[in-house]
Amino acid sequence: SRLKKLHRFAAESYEDVFKKDLKEHYGDIAYHYEVAEIKDKAIEYLEKAGDHAKDNYQNEDAINLYERLLSHLNCKTGSVTDREKFIDVLSKKGQVLQLTGKRDATLNDYTASLEIAEKIEDKKRIVNALRMIGWQYHIKGDNASAMKHYKRGLKISEELDYRKGVSLIVGNIGIVHFVKGEYTKAMQYYNKKLKIDEELGEKLEISFVVGNMGLVYSKKGDYDRAMECYKKKFKICEELSDKRGLSNAVGYMGIAYKYKGDYAKAMQYYKKQLKICEELGYKVGISTAIGNMGVLYEEKGNDIKAMECLERLLDISEELGDKNRITIAAGNIGNVYNQKGEYKKALECYERSIKIDHELNFKPYLPYHLSSKAGCLYKMHDYINAEETNEKCYKASKEVNSKGHILGAEILREKINFKLSDNVQERFQYIENLKSLLNDEKEEGNIAELNYEIAIMLQELDQDNTEYKNIAIEIYKKLYDKTPNIEYKNKYEELGKLN
Repeated sequence: SRLKKLHRFAAESYEDVFKKDLKEHYGDIAYHYEVAEIKDKAIEYLEKAGDHAKDNYQNEDAINLYERLLSHLNCKTGSVTDREKFIDVLSKKGQVLQLTGKRDATLNDYTASLEIAEKIEDKKRIVNALRMIGWQYHIKGDNASAMKHYKRGLKISEELDYRKGVSLIVGNIGIVHFVKGEYTKAMQYYNKKLKIDEELGEKLEISFVVGNMGLVYSKKGDYDRAMECYKKKFKICEELSDKRGLSNAVGYMGIAYKYKGDYAKAMQYYKKQLKICEELGYKVGISTAIGNMGVLYEEKGNDIKAMECLERLLDISEELGDKNRITIAAGNIGNVYNQKGEYKKALECYERSIKIDHELNFKPYLPYHLSSKAGCLYKMHDYINAEETNEKCYKASKEVNSKGHILGAEILREKINFKLSDNVQERFQYIENLKSLLNDEKEEGNIAELNYEIAIMLQELDQDNTEYKNIAIEIYKKLYDKTPNIEYKNKYEELGKLN
């Protein structure tokens, strides 16, 4: 028809006039070829347009383009090539859905891609789908389901001698062990991945795994070896002109300096990361750098700068529709309000985070936000609601084996019981319960906190607290000299004012 001819002419004109830079016009060309019913060209440009939108975090556009593309592919009775393309496009659409926090839709797409791959017996695509489904379960905090999918994918990869598949899956298994605090096991899997990647010459994958190995060393307090890993990652990314990878390496270096207590160097690297990401227009990287800067300002006690950074993080996350980062940003903004004594505003932030955590089934962050809310309610003397929230925190913490939050919930439980009791004998028992926790504790920061809380309780009962007070002051001063976190200073100064 005449209309189809006009649209074909329009598409070909775009190709000719803008041939030196077609990227910005992929969507228009795709549209004209769709209306002209030239299927192969419509498919080609819809995929190019979707990929371009995805790479530039135009998430809703990318989802729409991929859905239009999928409508041109027959996943049931089409050719094997059509169904392979369908699987690959579903996977890319799933990546965008994941970024926007649409977890159920993401899992549905990856599950659909697995079913199609199984029908056409495409084992490599089966492995890829299993890996991506496993990752979805992992970020939801369901590591048992994640491991089930990873192990099935690993078995198929080994049977096929699909070395890249083995590498990708053992890397993800390493991450599961890392978040569970099983650093030795994590490193075993990372080393296995590294060996395969080196044999295959997969430099990009090497850069990923050495970065993850650096995070293990950081967690174990071996910052020099962590820095060696980050520098290796930086060098590889430089060779590959991988500026996003470079920005991540620089950010990791900043985190290592923060753990070492060198806040000035940490800030220097976060700013360097921010500069690289802004030059790239890499919004996820910008939000990461800004978020790290905000937390650092918060720990230094600079509430104004912290709030500027964290509100910018929230704005970018909302723009991207990235609910994972929205919940983190809202929680950290709540911490700044909490630090300023603006408890009602802090509670609003924590409740927003908790709501999203539940919506996304985001188990790794739920204990953190419940703990913050419970602590805030305690400061407001709302001990009944603090108690209810704290028990939820304890349960959520046990579910993901978050040892720090388990201890924090146990401490707050005794503090709340102490406040709610009018019986002096009972109140002494709650102090004894904290002393029992102290007997089992080896981590310096936790020892300081337990001594601090015992000293405060003894002071309230007009009992001698000199021993506990002095131990807490000594440790907090030592910690503040090493890592200038304002919380350490506030606590030793508070204890110093007690009679």
